[in-house]
Amino acid sequence: MDASISVMEGTSNYDILFHLKTGIESSTLAGDTQFSPRRHPDWLRVREISGRVVLDVLPNFDPFTADIALAGREFIHPGIPPSIIVNLSMLKVINSSFLAHLIALRKYVLRASGRIVLCGVNSRIRELLQRTRLDMLFTFAERPQDALQMS
Repeated sequence: MDASISVMEGTSNYDILFHLKTGIESSTLAGDTQFSPRRHPDWLRVREISGRVVLDVLPNFDPFTADIALAGREFIHPGIPPSIIVNLSMLKVINSSFLAHLIALRKYVLRASGRIVLCGVNSRIRELLQRTRLDMLFTFAERPQDALQMS
């Protein structure tokens, strides 16, 4: 069986791996890839910008069942160090369950020699991270665009 893929200009490794893994095409919008909403929970928007996966956590998430680690693991592939940005700008609060999932995602990313950045963290969530000393585990940026500038 001959397997072939037609690749549009600007298509990334993540687009190709996503298609090979799921058979679902992703749509490309000016370098900002929006993955199929059929593939992700309704509380998460997944984009790719400049080779980095951006996980936008939407305000309708349930912190008890929202497993960001499970969603993020989909973008960790052998031989490709992941670069994941978790955008929390639409959230007002998080709980210990969500924190546990963030820590698990960090562990998966680091095992794959990748990088994870949290962005859009409001003062309430930042204070929680500081009180629990979890702020020392993560790199922070104000906005996803700022995270892209980090090496």
